[in-house]
Amino acid sequence: MANITFDYLLDRVEQERVDIAYDFRDYIVLLAVFAQYGEDGRAWAHDFCRLSTKYNPSDLDRHFDNIMRTWHSSPGIGALINMARRAGLNV
Repeated sequence: MANITFDYLLDRVEQERVDIAYDFRDYIVLLAVFAQYGEDGRAWAHDFCRLSTKYNPSDLDRHFDNIMRTWHSSPGIGALINMARRAGLNV
C-alpha cells in the first residue's frame, strides 16, 4: 500500500471510469482525506469526484469547506485504496 499514490489512484479511476465514492459516507471520507492538504487537496477532491453522476462542484466545495473547519483528524490514502477496491479496482 505504501507505494500507491494519489496520482496512481486517479489514473486508475479515470481509466476504469469508476465512481469510488458512490454513497454519501464514502464521499465525505474522500473529502476528508484531501481536506488535510488544504486548497491543494480541493483540486484532488474535484478530480476524484467528477466521474460521479452526482457530482456538483458547488456542493463539493461547501462540504469540503465544512470538513476543513470541523475535522481534527483525517483518514489517509488507505481509505481511498479500500474504496477503490470495493468499487472493483485492482489496486
